[in-house]
Amino acid sequence: MMPTGDAAASLEAGGEALLASWRGTAFLVYYELGAIVLLIWVAAMVRTGVYGRATIAWLLASGILMLVPSTAGTVGLVFGVASLVPWSVACILLARHWLRLVRTASGGPVAPRDTGEDSSSAPHG
Repeated sequence: MMPTGDAAASLEAGGEALLASWRGTAFLVYYELGAIVLLIWVAAMVRTGVYGRATIAWLLASGILMLVPSTAGTVGLVFGVASLVPWSVACILLARHWLRLVRTASGGPVAPRDTGEDSSSAPHG
């Protein structure tokens, strides 16, 4: 049952007051620090030369898209959702890379790399 009259007006006024005072600070800090961490991680990955260009590119794309806060209206919403696509692909590529490392370290069979690049000139990834 929906409130009517004075009850509805006071609920609406209370909601508007909460929205006016809310700045989303903790979430925005988390979100932007996540973007910065991704970009730092990309820089570190480039320096190691261990990860492939595809993995680095997908992480870079995700980090750049995350620089626009998801709370920045429609543009932020689009960028926020769009950042999930490269993040998902990068997670899959990283998992495959790390599984290969575990198999190598344990002496198990190692599947050939599938980076989509010429394996003779591509860095590990």
